[in-house]
Amino acid sequence: MPTFLHQRPLHGTLSDPYPLSPRQSSSSQRQISLFSRTGLIALLSLLLILGLILPWTGTPSIFSATKPASLAKWQQYTLPQAVAFVAKNKTVIVCAVSQPYLPFLSNWLISISRQKHQDKVLVIAEDYATLYNVNERWPGHAVLVPPAPDSQSAHKFGSQGFFNFTSRRPRHLLHILELGYNVMYNDVDMVWLGDPFRYLEGNHDVYFTDDMAAVKPLDHSHDLPPPGKKGRTYICSCMIFMRPTDGAKLVMKKWIEELKAQPWSKTKKANDQPAFNWALNKTAGQVDLYLLPQAAFPTGGLYFKNQTWVQETKGKHVIIHNNYITGFEKKIKRFRDYSLWLVDDHAILFQMFLPGSVVEKSELGSSPWRGMELVDKDLWYLKEIGGLDFGEDIKFQPSKILQHFRKENREMNMSFSNRTLSRFPYRKPQLALVFADLLVDPHQLLMVTVVTALQEIGYTIHVYSLGDGPAQSIWKSMRSPVNIIQTSHKMEIAVDWLNYDGIVVNSLETKSVFSCFMQEPFKSVPLIWTINERTLAAHSRQYTSSWQIELLHDWRKAFNRATVVVFPNHVLPIMYSAFDTGNYYVIPGSPADIWETETTMALYNDEIHVKMGYEPDDIVVAIVGSQFLYRGLWLEHALVLKALLPLFAEFSLDNNSKSHLKIIILSGDPTGNYSAAVEAIAANLSYPRGTVKHFAVDDDVGSPLGAADLVIYGSFLEEQSFPEILVKAMSIGKPIITPDLSMIRKYVDDRVNGYLFPKENLKVLTQIVLQAISKGTLSPLARNIASMGKNTAKNLMVLETVEGYATLLENVVELPSEVTPPKAVSEIPPKLKKEWCWHLFKAFMNSTHEDRTLKSSRYLKTVEEQWNYMQKESSGSIAATNDSFSYDIWEEERNIMMLNTRKRREEEELKDRTDQPHGTWEEVYKSAKRADRSRNDLHERDEGELLRTGQPLCIYEPYFGEGTWSFLHLSSLYRGIGLSTKGRRPRTDDIDAPSCLSLLSKPYYRDALGEYGAFFAIANRIDRIHKNSWIGFQSWRATARKASLSRIAEKALVDAIESRKHGDSLYFWVRMDMDPRNDLQSDFWSFCDAINSGNCKLAFSEALKRMYGIKHDLEFLPPMPEDGDTWSVMLSFALPTRSFLEFVMFSRMFVDALDAQMYDEHHQSGRCYLSLAKDKHCYSRVLELLINVWAYHSARQMVYVNPWTGLMQEQHAVKSRRGNIWVKWFSYSILKSMDEDLAEEADSDQPKRRWLWPSTGEVAWQGLFEKERNLRNHQKEKRRQQSKDKQQRMRKKRRQPVLGKYVKPPPEDIENSNSTVSMSESL
Repeated sequence: MPTFLHQRPLHGTLSDPYPLSPRQSSSSQRQISLFSRTGLIALLSLLLILGLILPWTGTPSIFSATKPASLAKWQQYTLPQAVAFVAKNKTVIVCAVSQPYLPFLSNWLISISRQKHQDKVLVIAEDYATLYNVNERWPGHAVLVPPAPDSQSAHKFGSQGFFNFTSRRPRHLLHILELGYNVMYNDVDMVWLGDPFRYLEGNHDVYFTDDMAAVKPLDHSHDLPPPGKKGRTYICSCMIFMRPTDGAKLVMKKWIEELKAQPWSKTKKANDQPAFNWALNKTAGQVDLYLLPQAAFPTGGLYFKNQTWVQETKGKHVIIHNNYITGFEKKIKRFRDYSLWLVDDHAILFQMFLPGSVVEKSELGSSPWRGMELVDKDLWYLKEIGGLDFGEDIKFQPSKILQHFRKENREMNMSFSNRTLSRFPYRKPQLALVFADLLVDPHQLLMVTVVTALQEIGYTIHVYSLGDGPAQSIWKSMRSPVNIIQTSHKMEIAVDWLNYDGIVVNSLETKSVFSCFMQEPFKSVPLIWTINERTLAAHSRQYTSSWQIELLHDWRKAFNRATVVVFPNHVLPIMYSAFDTGNYYVIPGSPADIWETETTMALYNDEIHVKMGYEPDDIVVAIVGSQFLYRGLWLEHALVLKALLPLFAEFSLDNNSKSHLKIIILSGDPTGNYSAAVEAIAANLSYPRGTVKHFAVDDDVGSPLGAADLVIYGSFLEEQSFPEILVKAMSIGKPIITPDLSMIRKYVDDRVNGYLFPKENLKVLTQIVLQAISKGTLSPLARNIASMGKNTAKNLMVLETVEGYATLLENVVELPSEVTPPKAVSEIPPKLKKEWCWHLFKAFMNSTHEDRTLKSSRYLKTVEEQWNYMQKESSGSIAATNDSFSYDIWEEERNIMMLNTRKRREEEELKDRTDQPHGTWEEVYKSAKRADRSRNDLHERDEGELLRTGQPLCIYEPYFGEGTWSFLHLSSLYRGIGLSTKGRRPRTDDIDAPSCLSLLSKPYYRDALGEYGAFFAIANRIDRIHKNSWIGFQSWRATARKASLSRIAEKALVDAIESRKHGDSLYFWVRMDMDPRNDLQSDFWSFCDAINSGNCKLAFSEALKRMYGIKHDLEFLPPMPEDGDTWSVMLSFALPTRSFLEFVMFSRMFVDALDAQMYDEHHQSGRCYLSLAKDKHCYSRVLELLINVWAYHSARQMVYVNPWTGLMQEQHAVKSRRGNIWVKWFSYSILKSMDEDLAEEADSDQPKRRWLWPSTGEVAWQGLFEKERNLRNHQKEKRRQQSKDKQQRMRKKRRQPVLGKYVKPPPEDIENSNSTVSMSESL
């Protein structure tokens, strides 16, 4: 990263590399030639000064102090918007900065960019100057939370301004936590030397660093250190990482309270750090805290003052804090002394704002002029000016993607505890191809060509489209099923994407489908998104300038969801750099240019020559170049113009002294000053006025190229793929002349389909041009070369495209063990890599269809209009929020005062009630629960629950995520059970599985158990949840596969249950022999091995041996016969509730034994020996078949129910099982005794080993009931004894003797006595 921070701004169509054009001095006695040594040096100096130095003069910081008027909109930018825009993987890196600290911000950001985490950074600006300047350079990455403190005093340590500045920090962090994001806070006087996220071990609430300079052992404790002399710890508030947990929020709230309790004063110049330490100390027992290692996160008092320790811990330092010193100059000097001040070396800091995988500098050097021999002595000095970036070799490198591929390949070659992993070729790999429509266009041609090759090496392709079109017939002719996606009014797409090993989504217009891919359970499906349009890249700049940050963020989420984003050239990734999350990839090649030529051939005729303003006799030479704009490009064009000068001798002048030779220079910079520069160069080379013209083109280069007779490629940049503009020229039928660059030599043979000249010798270019144009017209050889070039362009780079997609799929798609791996890429037949499938599209070439660019622009316009409409709908509430936001602090204080007043009033009202008797909390809780149950039983039940009350059967449908909702039933026979609280359906009575079984709140076991976790959850709360005599389960995937029960089958099943037709039976309706994973109709154990990498039998045997305590090494596997009948799959069955509880009792012990042998390896590496690749579901496929083993060997009748007709057929008749079933091991008495033994162990011993069984359900045994009875008796006896003791104390209590006898006074004479005084006197 640091190697290219000093380079120019991003090379692309957005940059303006052409400064003011050179001018001739009117006062000079003689004309200075531009291409003399003096002229060129003067021009270069002027361009260097104007284009390079002036924009970056002043402070070395990347930020200036000006306020562009266009940036005033950032005043309305809110913290929630900023966090949502910046966060990656729900994590954000935050700093709080005022304008004086901007140099330190630059230094900090450079160090973060080296670790590839700059995209997560959010700068909380503490003044408007910082807000404007950061967002000018880096839109959306700075936000100001009003009111802004005094920026002039905020940087003075110990001042009230500094206290106000730092005391706002916990409020910002608390707000981010409440939004649900992980947050890392850094002071900007820090430098990153490594990646700190690797040190955030475990799942703690708050991570922090010690600010003490005393050396700790390398293996020091990670607990909160003991308090110091002041009664508190010395933790630094400079580096904090927090997860959005209740504990972290509690620390922030306590920090805020402590700051209020310790305000700044002139006598006590407080700062925020003591309050932070008090907050940690006072919440330590309630919050999970973690002290980061000192060696990795040293304080400045240790790192800069103990060089011995620094040498001993060399290589372990991650973040260095420049504290224990005050003053800007001193801090900067210390950074410089230790080579940690990075701003000096990286004054132009554009690169840190680009994602890590977009642009990298080639190791070949910065100048292609290296080694060039210039024949013309006037140009010798050009070799000495290598620092001016003549054709710098900048290229796109998908470093993150390639690194990911290498990592996956290494992991695939790892062994698993001496276990052999096997693959069973039961089915072909399946891919889904998703289009926005099926209109005939060049991208359809590309994908048809690629799919033809993929089918040849073993892939099965299914096509989905949001709209119909003529291409449907083409796909059907290729034996690829076509499905038009029907979306409901809620945009729910009823497709089970888990059936596919990978998904390829095409074009921007398919973005509406991404809402499905971004939901569980489809988030993990590999997704490749191909983008060929430039429209969104252009619109994204408008989104930033018009402050449509949320719309930009919405697109960014779609890019982030894709596993890989594929572009057809190396320009588009840079244009889309605003959305890059490190998943960009380029597969070069597209038939788009030749398609456009074939369908619009009438445009490229002689008339275009005239329309462009040229005479019929004129010869037009077009000079084209790289799509990348760089500062040396104009020099290369100047050299080509100088090489073309001798050509003018071949052309005579007309009556107006005009030459018939015309030269046009095409470049993609419509906003720059390049035209003036071209005119100045042509004038200095003595070209006749009007001969050389510059055309600034963006996308449409067809007209200028159509008018040209000869095309010269005037760029010496080593391209990564064949230049698109040359493909365009060749497809039109123009002869091309290009330098002998390696990528061009690969496709162009000299004097066969183009001309090549050595870039080191430009005189060869002059000779070639004189041969190509003879006597004022193109030579026959040039015309023949143009014809051959057109044939070459028609099928250019087919091989690269086909092999590129096949190789990408090979690296991205992870195939299950039952899938046949495709053939190697090298085995694709050569004929399929030679040409595009033109023959399939021949009938559609003359038909007219809407241009894809226009269609894409219209789609984006629709999206923007919808977004703007939504913004207008909510503008009222947003405006109200913004108006009141600056008063948040006052509102909070007012609410606190009101709360305190309310508390005092309540306390006063409760004073008179303190003598009233109250029950214990346990009694209150029981009373409340009893009232709640009685209320529900009487009249507050859900409608679905009321309907299910009289039914004998309730079928539960486990699901995880919103993507499954469209497959769930709504009738009273069914009830959903959500495996995650977040993904539950609204307005339904679905069961929340994690609340029934806390184990499912852990993502690891929720994924490992899969839908099986619903069994444990329901069994754990069976008395409250399930009131029916029979219980059933049905996977949502059975509905997606159209294997769920029909209305007829539902009625037949309920009738059979009510009539007790089959007794205690297991009914199932999804057959193993009809499962798509079992095309070969394998037996039970072979099928189980096939879907579990060949280790199912081993896993079953080891689990049963551990479960039953079998010590021998022989296989312990229950027999599952091959008798022509079938088995149940996909966890879709029904059985009596009592039998279900017995099955769960068996399953809990089996899962515990299975987990014990796999947890350590799977939890650490994500891999287990039941899968060929990383698989978070691990043993869920083994559990899918467990019901069959239990039902068969517990002598349950097994009945298959046809899901369409309801017909029933017994499988594996009980009578035929004699001699085969293991009744001894599966009898209820054995299982019950084992269950009680485990419960007794869990209740009494409290083992220290990791043990899953107690977490999967209720722990109950006879001794537990006796213990509870004894406890109740003990408590009762204790209360009785306390009552006796109280009575004894009352009897023995010494009473106060009576002081005197009270005598009632006689009645008063009201008439004669007016006061108590007179009566007292009379007494």
